Amino acid sequence: ELRKCSADEAEALMAGFESAGWTTRRLYRQLQEWIAEANPAAGPRYLVDKTPVYPMDSAILDRMEHDFANARYIHLVRHPFATVYSFIEAKLEEVFFRWEHSWSMRELAELVYLVSHRNIVNFLDRIPTERQHRVWFEEMVGDAPRVMQGVCDFLEIDFHGDMLQPYKGDKMTSGIRPGHQMAGDFKFYLRNQIDPRAADRWKRFSKGDALSDMTWDIARRFNYELPIEEA
Repeated sequence: ELRKCSADEAEALMAGFESAGWTTRRLYRQLQEWIAEANPAAGPRYLVDKTPVYPMDSAILDRMEHDFANARYIHLVRHPFATVYSFIEAKLEEVFFRWEHSWSMRELAELVYLVSHRNIVNFLDRIPTERQHRVWFEEMVGDAPRVMQGVCDFLEIDFHGDMLQPYKGDKMTSGIRPGHQMAGDFKFYLRNQIDPRAADRWKRFSKGDALSDMTWDIARRFNYELPIEEA
């Protein structure tokens, strides 16, 4: 998008960067320079990275803080049961976790939740509070204007109404080639607006299921409580 080039040209650019041994930091600096050049009259644009696998390796989190000056972190949390069932429903082990393992999909989903959030909590405990902001999924879908205004205040950017319209227009969710699907959550295409009911869908599947004490220890940090039947 920034270079206004084809998919083949973009792949050639990336191959060149890889063969030259570029680091993530150097690539992001290049992206930021291209962003500044793209339309300077439009004002500043910001580079945002949302990569769910990062928290599974605490060294990656440490490297983010080392490589980028005054980075700001938005920590999105969700009820553990909801996260586990969403992982299973979207078959995220096929695109999210490609290491050899002996766990069931259900076990893997909970382990990803536990390890990721435990690493994030340990990491953010060392980050100044003014550079971190937590967002609860349930509040985001239930009161999106207030939550998104809070995110804007944290990032010191202006609120825009389109932030409440995630399905409006082209959000770079289509495949890079005709006929190819996005490499993400297929459920994105099942809605056309923010749905508050998504916050509690997990309750239809959780009967008789249980989570480990370690998972609940982390979830309590985010004010989630053990269901009565599990307690």
